[in-house]
Amino acid sequence: MNFAQTAALIRAHSRFLLTTHASPDGDGLGSEIALAGLLRSLGKTVAILNPHATPEKFQLVDPLHRIQVFSQGQVLAPADLIFVLDTNEPRMLGEMEKPIWAMGKRVVFVDHHVPDGLSAEDHLVHEGYGATGELIFELFEACGQNLTEEAALGIYVAIVTDTGGFRYRRTRAKTHLVAAKCLDAGVAPEGVFQKIYAQNSIGKTRLLGHLLEKVQLGVGGKMAWMEVPKKLRESYGATIEDTEAFINHLTLLEGVEIAALYREDPDGRIKVSLRGTGVVPVVGIAQEFGGGGHHFAAGMRIEGALASVVRKINEACEKLLKGG
Repeated sequence: MNFAQTAALIRAHSRFLLTTHASPDGDGLGSEIALAGLLRSLGKTVAILNPHATPEKFQLVDPLHRIQVFSQGQVLAPADLIFVLDTNEPRMLGEMEKPIWAMGKRVVFVDHHVPDGLSAEDHLVHEGYGATGELIFELFEACGQNLTEEAALGIYVAIVTDTGGFRYRRTRAKTHLVAAKCLDAGVAPEGVFQKIYAQNSIGKTRLLGHLLEKVQLGVGGKMAWMEVPKKLRESYGATIEDTEAFINHLTLLEGVEIAALYREDPDGRIKVSLRGTGVVPVVGIAQEFGGGGHHFAAGMRIEGALASVVRKINEACEKLLKGG
């Protein structure tokens, strides 16, 4: 769908349910809050329900606590249309996947990731955008609604976090223009930075220091990776969310073309995050192991022992780097 078609779809319905992927990030959460504001401005009824709780550093986008957290067995509120933001993969909804499909209502994915078999006619998925928040901004324009300060904050947080502070390759001139519109609407960039990036715990800082000492290199320095065992993370008092941006430190290493972070999660699965820093796309590796994402930023969760998963993914990365 294009933006005009999505706007028409919004006008044709009254009750909406919004959600995003498990382990929500700034893009998914900010986009939800902004879209909810747009829908309310059009007189619609809106509920936001996510598979997991909002990380503390992103609470700034939801000061009124409109975002609710799904609990197993919960009956979902009635809705005519469901928007799933910042993913196009149903399994990324975790425990909410089955209840959502059981509602029997139309589900529309709004996303900027590589499409995973979705019909372009039925969903608002455009890979060329730097963040899902940019798509929500376009919807404001398509619906003829002014950007409120609340929605602007959500969109700004979405863009800043998912573009890596405007440095990733899909950052467009329009991305900066949208950010400027958000500032015009009242967003204070220093406040956003302080809340998201200047609130590190001592546990997170010490864990990062430990991991940086243990960084491993392969393929002649073209690959770098970190391993985060569950017991190690817990020994420093660091949270799962604390580790999300650790991989960015690996992308700064000279000569590294693929960076990987392997994290052992509480459910026993291994969360694998991959980044391609040059011309090497990593989404194919993620898809091979049941994951997805962008061409140069992708990930997956895999059953198995940490050492075994590291070996399998490293072999795939090595093959890719050697032109396999």
